[in-house]
Amino acid sequence: MVELKNFLLKVVLPAAIAVVLINVLVSDPRPKGPAEIIDLAEKTGNPHVAKAQYFALIQQDFLNIANHRGYIANHFKIPKEGVYGTRRDDAAILDQYISYTKHELQEIADIGFYGLGYCYVNQGDMTRGFYTYLKVKNGRMPYLNNSIGYLYRRQGDLDRAKQFFYKEIKSKGHLEGAYGNLAEILLEQKAFAELDELVNDDAEGVFINSYYKRYSSLSNQNYIEYLELTFDYEHVTLSGLLAAALICLAWIVYLRKLDVFEPERWISVITMLVMGIAFSVVCGPLYDILEHRFQFVLTGDLFSDLLFCIFGIGLMEEAVKIMPFLLFLRFSKAINESIDYPIYASIAALGFASAENLLYFNDAGLPQIAQRALSTVLLHMAWTAIATYGIIYAKYKKKKHVAPYFLLTFFFAVLLHGVYDFWLVGKGIPIWVAWPFYYLVLLYCVGIYANILNNALNQSEFNPLQKDVVLDLTRYLAYALSGIITLQYILVGINKGPSFANLNFLWTVVLSYILILIILMSLGQMKIRKTIWMPLFLLKT
Repeated sequence: MVELKNFLLKVVLPAAIAVVLINVLVSDPRPKGPAEIIDLAEKTGNPHVAKAQYFALIQQDFLNIANHRGYIANHFKIPKEGVYGTRRDDAAILDQYISYTKHELQEIADIGFYGLGYCYVNQGDMTRGFYTYLKVKNGRMPYLNNSIGYLYRRQGDLDRAKQFFYKEIKSKGHLEGAYGNLAEILLEQKAFAELDELVNDDAEGVFINSYYKRYSSLSNQNYIEYLELTFDYEHVTLSGLLAAALICLAWIVYLRKLDVFEPERWISVITMLVMGIAFSVVCGPLYDILEHRFQFVLTGDLFSDLLFCIFGIGLMEEAVKIMPFLLFLRFSKAINESIDYPIYASIAALGFASAENLLYFNDAGLPQIAQRALSTVLLHMAWTAIATYGIIYAKYKKKKHVAPYFLLTFFFAVLLHGVYDFWLVGKGIPIWVAWPFYYLVLLYCVGIYANILNNALNQSEFNPLQKDVVLDLTRYLAYALSGIITLQYILVGINKGPSFANLNFLWTVVLSYILILIILMSLGQMKIRKTIWMPLFLLKT
């Protein structure tokens, strides 16, 4: 009864107050005009509204092909099977554009052929779409050449695709699409001189994103410009910074509470955290080198993608995270207890994950705050702790051969990291196959992490007790992690309005509390038993 009362007062009540305040004090965005309504509808996943607004724009400016593209694209975003047995009516929109193709005015007929071809492409009939595009008489129509180039690219005819993208640029049509598609092909062909010309041609710097500009700078050995583009943090928002900081603080407080026998000084903790953040910036250039110099990327082949996830992501990121820990271990005297090893390893990983969170927590990424706090951030901590476990095992159990044991657990962490990312980002894996494995790897890694922390506590030099001790941090974790969910609701509500925040909150609560339950079962309670070793490769019992 007491636990229920605490849960209601410390979790449910603050969340309820946040919901009431957001709904009373914050208003949903009130778009001014069709363009803002469309933008809001597309951001919140409402294609019906966006389609209706584009149709209204067509009535006002029929000859603007961009209105027709938006109208058609949003039609095909509507699910084929709706609620209560309703179905998307593709026949009506096809008939609509067929009727335009028969118009006596060539401008309207061209719009009919382009729109009809775009409908076919959205239905997956690329061949029919291609030949319908070719019936357009006006070769300078905006979007036309970009659309034809897109289909040539899908067929693997990159040279013909490039020709049409250049035509789109020359006719001042859909510049953003043409520049982006062309840059991607040039990078794929390693045509760096041509890519450099294209980047310079983008005089205003608005059509080609920094990804391609970085490669252009790298290929030209313009390292100053490359570094400026790589370490550009204009994407960081105040909301994202607040979320990343509070997630980091929540986990650091947990780690300090875990360090029950000799809590670490804050100056040492902050130093390790800053080192973790500083080393994280190395990842961007390393990824670029892997792709630019060695063409080591995701390809869609399951085996090569698995290798990339293990060695291109897992090995690289674990090496970057372990370096600040090893430097701290070598030059600082702060690590003087068995539990200090996984704690400082976790803090280094927290620094890395916090810097990574700043990339994700832009306006579009705010709904993912809780998911990353409960999975990605925790896993980065777990993997780095696993990587350092060989040092603990060699020093306290075997009392020899530190290097071989460290290498064994380091590469085990790399393997776990790679396998996890494979199910997350591997191409061609159906989501219904990927997600169960994703959660199994998550569960396994968190369980191993719990064993490592427990074993390290069991070996503590500063434990004066010979009897079993139970360290219970379940309440703290429950309250802190629930608070992150509430924080997400507040930030989403302020940035996107209460309607979107309310819907997002419902899904977040369902998914997040499954993760919180896993975390509480694994990390909530530690039974400290002097000198006892639990096996690393088995889950906590």
